Amino acid sequence: MMLGILRDFYPDEYTMLEYLATGNKTDFKHFSEVSPQYTQHLLAYGLLSKHNGEYDIKIDAIKD
Repeated sequence: MMLGILRDFYPDEYTMLEYLATGNKTDFKHFSEVSPQYTQHLLAYGLLSKHNGEYDIKIDAIKD
């Protein structure tokens, strides 16, 4: 359900999750630097975690 909401209403944040899920950390990092509020939204939604400056998807089902 959360992915559907992101895809329909927050396509940029959805794209960021796609980048992480596919291992495209370069584009994710670029996007997060250009639009840090999107990264903050994903953190606030509980979809991302941040460790040692690196982001990861918290929910395995979303990674898949």
